[in-house]
Amino acid sequence: MSVFSTGIATTIRAAIAQALLLPSADNETFLSLTQQPVMTGLTVMLLLAAIVATLLGALAVVLGSIAASEPRNRLLGVARVLGFSPRQLGALVGWELAPLAIVAIAVGAVVGAAELQLVLGALDLRPFLGTTDAVAPVLDPLWVAGVIAVFTVVVLVAGFVTAAIARRMSPVSSIKMGAE
Repeated sequence: MSVFSTGIATTIRAAIAQALLLPSADNETFLSLTQQPVMTGLTVMLLLAAIVATLLGALAVVLGSIAASEPRNRLLGVARVLGFSPRQLGALVGWELAPLAIVAIAVGAVVGAAELQLVLGALDLRPFLGTTDAVAPVLDPLWVAGVIAVFTVVVLVAGFVTAAIARRMSPVSSIKMGAE
């Protein structure tokens, strides 16, 4: 094998490595890629997409609570006629929402962890993270706890709003609706 053919093979390998951004590529290529406006914009858009997805999940909880409000208001009106205090009405609403919220948190955590494994197995995210090392999946407990806390607050607010609306409804109108 001549020096010329070795030089061509090295040049071809280097060009392929640079085009594919393999770990053997020049580190400056990685750094220049992560500093490009496209990568910065994509990172910002991915963060915004995560925020929008969280807000849509919260909206789904609120709309689900609103959709079930008519029968719940009748039930809470009858409970008020039976002598339930406002605190007991809130507990009744919590008893209705808590099992769904607990299941949603458990299923969401499992699906989220599985999605993390799937995405990292299918995509090469090294350019996004600005590294040449293999990306290991990591579930940050603080982020997971933060998402669970936001979801819990949304469910609690939906429950409090539901109980407040039910308290404003006349118990007599609930009984009249039940008789019709």
